[in-house]
Amino acid sequence: MKVKVLVIQQKKIGDVLVSSLLCRHLKENIPNAEIHFVANTGTEAVLINNPYIDSIIYFAPEYRKSYRSFLSFLTGLRAKRYHVVIDVYGKIESLLMTLFSGADKKIAHRKGYTRFFYTHPIKSIKGQILGEGLAIENRLRLLNPLIDSLKSPEALPEIYLSEDEVQSASKALLDQGIRPGQPLLMISLLGSVPSKTYPLDYMAQLLEEVVHASPQTTLLLNYIPRQKPEVDKLFGLLSSKTSEMIRPEVYTSNLRGFLALLHHCKALVGNEGGAVNMAKAIGIPTYSIYSPRIEKEAWDTHRQAGFHLAVHLKDFEPEHFVGMDKKALRKASSELYRQFKPKYFKDSLRVFIQKHFQPA
Repeated sequence: MKVKVLVIQQKKIGDVLVSSLLCRHLKENIPNAEIHFVANTGTEAVLINNPYIDSIIYFAPEYRKSYRSFLSFLTGLRAKRYHVVIDVYGKIESLLMTLFSGADKKIAHRKGYTRFFYTHPIKSIKGQILGEGLAIENRLRLLNPLIDSLKSPEALPEIYLSEDEVQSASKALLDQGIRPGQPLLMISLLGSVPSKTYPLDYMAQLLEEVVHASPQTTLLLNYIPRQKPEVDKLFGLLSSKTSEMIRPEVYTSNLRGFLALLHHCKALVGNEGGAVNMAKAIGIPTYSIYSPRIEKEAWDTHRQAGFHLAVHLKDFEPEHFVGMDKKALRKASSELYRQFKPKYFKDSLRVFIQKHFQPA
C-alpha cells in the first residue's frame, strides 16, 4: 500500500528548493511513499525533473482572489486522500489544505495555533547542529515523527537539469559568441526587493575587483526585465574595461533556461537569495552578500570549505545588531547596508575569484 504524503511549501523559490530536500529523505526512508508537493505557480522550475517528487501541485494566484476557485482546489486535495501532510509553510492557506487533506498525521512547525490543528507541532531550534543552516535543519526536524534515522543525513537540496537543457544553453552561448570553455561568472546583481540589494555603487566597486582579479572572465547578469533601469545605472558606474567584460544581452526570462546557463558558469557572486540557492543546488561555487535584515545563520547552507562563502555586516560590525529585532532590522536595512562597505570583504572576494578562475 502506498503512503501518500503531501508537502506544502508556498512562498519563494529559495524556500521551495530547500523544502524539496524533504522529498528525497521521504523516498529514501519510506520506500512505498508517494510524494506530492504544493508550490506557488512560478516556483516549480526548481522542482521539475526531481526524481523524489511524484506530482507537483500548483497553487495559482487566482486561488487568493476567488473563494470558489480556492474551494475547488481544496476539494481536489481532499479527493486524493493523503495519509501524511508536512506543512512547511504554516499559514492560513496551508492550514486549510492540511485540514482538507484528510491526513491522520499532520506535521508543522510549532506556533501558537498549531497544537490545535496538527498532530505533530515540531519546535524549531535556534542553534545549528549539523552546520548546514537553520533553514535546512529546522525542515529536517519535521521528519522526526516519520523517520528515526535518515539514511543520507548529509544530503542537500539539488536541482535536476536534463541533458537537452544543458546542450540548449551551450548552443545559446555559442550563438552569442561565447566559446566553449570560456570562463563565465554569474552576477546576482539585485535582490528580490531593494532592502535585499547591495548598494549599486558598492556592487560596481566589487565588479571592478573581480575583473582586476580575473581579467579574462566574462560576466553574465541575473536580473528580471523590470530591473533593467538598475542594470543601465550600474554601467554608468563602471570603468570601460569592466563594462566590456559584461554581457547583459546573454539573458533568458525562462527560469529553467537561466539554470542551464548557470550550469555553464564557474561561480556566482552577488546578493544572497534565490539565485544563490539555485547555484548551490547545481554545484556552482557561490560568494553571497547578505542583507543586514536576513539571518545568515538560517540560509548559509552547503558550507563546504572554500566552495561557498558568505558575508554579512554582522561578521565585521556585530555591535550594530545588539538589541535589534526583526522589525527594527527591516527599518534600518538601508542605513546598515551603507555601513557594509566593500573594504570589509573585497580581499576575500578576490581570493575566491582567483581560486575558481585560475587559468587552465
